[in-house]
Amino acid sequence: MGHGRTPGKNETGAATCAAIMEACIIFSLEALEALGKRG
Repeated sequence: MGHGRTPGKNETGAATCAAIMEACIIFSLEALEALGKRG
C-alpha cells in the first residue's frame, strides 16, 4: 500500500469538489424558488 500523493489527483479532487458544491448550490436555489412559488 503506497502512501504516495500525486498532485494531479489532488487537483482533480478539488475541481470535482468545487463542481459538486456549485451544482448543490444551484439545485438548492432552484428548490427554494420552487417552494416559494408553491407556497
